[in-house]
Amino acid sequence: MSLGSSLAITLPKSWINTNMLEKGNSVSYTIQNDQSLLLVAGKVKKRNPELTLLIEEDQTLDTTIRGIIAGFLNGYTIIKLRSKIYLSPDQQRLIRSVTQRLYMMIVKSDSYSVTLQTIIDESNTPLISSVERMYMITAAMCNDVLLCIKTPNVRLLESTIALEDDVDQLKLLISRLIRVSVKDPAIASSQSLDALDCLDYQILVNHIERVTYYLSNIASNLLLMQNSGYHMPDNVLPIYITATEKAVNNYNRAVKSFFSKDVEFTNEIIDDEYKIIDMFDKVIPLPDHLSDKEKDIIVNLIHIRESVNKISHYAAAIAETTIDQTYKES
Repeated sequence: MSLGSSLAITLPKSWINTNMLEKGNSVSYTIQNDQSLLLVAGKVKKRNPELTLLIEEDQTLDTTIRGIIAGFLNGYTIIKLRSKIYLSPDQQRLIRSVTQRLYMMIVKSDSYSVTLQTIIDESNTPLISSVERMYMITAAMCNDVLLCIKTPNVRLLESTIALEDDVDQLKLLISRLIRVSVKDPAIASSQSLDALDCLDYQILVNHIERVTYYLSNIASNLLLMQNSGYHMPDNVLPIYITATEKAVNNYNRAVKSFFSKDVEFTNEIIDDEYKIIDMFDKVIPLPDHLSDKEKDIIVNLIHIRESVNKISHYAAAIAETTIDQTYKES
């Protein structure tokens, strides 16, 4: 019915009861991107969902890890681990190690159980800024890898490889934020995201994580060559430098285009994937006049070549996601 310049609507009684609303309580609303209304009860209490995991006697450490990570990703605030027998030293060390990676803390423990609690508040943890931080780490890795292809540096390579752990940790945090946002529209609204945004950002962080893996792989193979006293042959070095420069440059442009919703260079990035493959075709097969010592590094060169191709591939995939994201609304 009409009340002055507004319209009155009725709310489902079950929703009223679930949110413990009474006469005089306030209800706020937010207009979503699809013009639907998100209602939030003024007295709604913050959920603190709990998950209990039973650790079997013959359970592997990897199985325990997967259970904890799954609980974290699905938004559980409390994860309780219970063992039928006492927790072994290896299990205790594993739980503590995983806890540090997952932005959690141990709030209670004994010989048979451990209780973990998250130390983040999804509503106050900006998802987009977290993705940007994740990308900035990989951008630094790109610069380091390219520098070490030109001039190998053992300490810089070791430092670059170690950065992969930081990216993996951020990916777990971001994946939790995305999954919680999909389940809770109020959190998604606080992040200025809708369901399609959540999907696109999950695709983006997955691609960034894969690029990180291949950057680390390049650094690892360069480190193996350096520690063995080998160097990239002069006749293939220029192609490796040029291809890597193009691949990491396209990756950086692709991610920046996603953030800015600018599709100007996306098709160029996508087409460049095939140009990089053509560059490496010039050294496939590798020259057969290598000395016996140089032949030992062929495997490393192949791994580096394939990793550069993969970085170019994921740059193209991010560019395609940018196009989808930009044109989601006409």
